[in-house]
Amino acid sequence: MFAKIISLILSAVFSFLWLFGIVPGVTVMRDVAYASQSQSQKVDIFIPKNKGGEVGLMLMIHGGAWIGGDKSDYSDACRSISSNYGYITATMNYRLIGENADCEDMLADITACLEEIKACASDKGVKIKSCALLGGSAGGHLSMLYSYKNQAVSPVEISFCVSLSGPTDLTDPNFYSQENAILYTVAGGLIGVPEMNETNIGEYTEMLKEVSPLSYVCSDVPATLFCHGMKDSIVPYSNAVSLEKALADCGAEYTFITYPNSDHDLTADPDKSDEYYHTLAEYAEKYF
Repeated sequence: MFAKIISLILSAVFSFLWLFGIVPGVTVMRDVAYASQSQSQKVDIFIPKNKGGEVGLMLMIHGGAWIGGDKSDYSDACRSISSNYGYITATMNYRLIGENADCEDMLADITACLEEIKACASDKGVKIKSCALLGGSAGGHLSMLYSYKNQAVSPVEISFCVSLSGPTDLTDPNFYSQENAILYTVAGGLIGVPEMNETNIGEYTEMLKEVSPLSYVCSDVPATLFCHGMKDSIVPYSNAVSLEKALADCGAEYTFITYPNSDHDLTADPDKSDEYYHTLAEYAEKYF
């Protein structure tokens, strides 16, 4: 009973400290500007204290259909990973479609963000060994696309990427439906053509391929861990199946975890979530 009371007190203390940006054993840098074109270009960075040598970085990219979401979605995950496993973590905001940003702008934000994190870590006496990009939905799409397409220009070597329900193929006809008609406009925004619709989408197939991670799969892409629900009503399961086939065909390293009962939020298969967390830890141990 006494141990339980102490545990509850410590939990309350840590929660209180967290409200003020204090994480025991971790230096927290909030709202660090990594560029100046937009107020969105900010990142929260979590650097474990007393870490020497080279350390792995996990950069988390929020979802929200490229039109919403916030870096705070991953604050708890960053705090936990840095505190318990000793990795540098960060969660970033980036320019969105509503700011007239297209996919190339978002990828450029990831590059600038990685540069800033690398510099901040160096100022704290920590060298980043390599990084992993992680994200859900739109964040998963950007994590994969950047890792596959921009790994050569990344200021930090990319060891692996992680996607939870992320779109992989924006030319997949299953991606567009009457229920999700807004996806025409959103996908059009990614390629700088907001007027794209059901009637004219065929004119933009090549442009949509350019913003699809599937288009860049080859044998030397970073290892990929991706999860997808078979009942996903936003990003069709066929997107994940196509990615798995492409990765397998070229001999790339990957792990695909199917959530048989889950929709886009991946909440209906707790056993698969356990498998995901276990696999993520294995990836970090192996590739960092």
